[in-house]
Amino acid sequence: MNTEAVSNETPEDFINSLSASITNMPLEGYINKHELAYRSFDKLQSLVEKIRVTTVEEYHKAMEVKSLLSSLSCYVFNNNKEDWEKYFDLEGDLGKKALPLCQKLRECLSGTSPSGKISLLEQVLLWG
Repeated sequence: MNTEAVSNETPEDFINSLSASITNMPLEGYINKHELAYRSFDKLQSLVEKIRVTTVEEYHKAMEVKSLLSSLSCYVFNNNKEDWEKYFDLEGDLGKKALPLCQKLRECLSGTSPSGKISLLEQVLLWG
């Protein structure tokens, strides 16, 4: 192992390399994907504003967007972007849109345990 290369690596480089590896993407592709999404905040915000979550199908589509926002939020934070908080806020806004449907499903389903843990049926409906 080349210890000189490791010692010159910034924390951001390490996190990006680790994240790219976890997502099975080349480092350059991982950075390019997130930089493009980072520069597209207005489009992402408009998309989140338009999303409605009233069915399980809409929930699954919204969670695809939330997955991108979650990854992007971590990327902007880990790379010391000055406006990182607005990405976390946008991710939270999308999560709040899904909450009423989740609560409604929880009320409709009687399979929850007395401990209040989510049932297997709810997991299948919500997370596919």
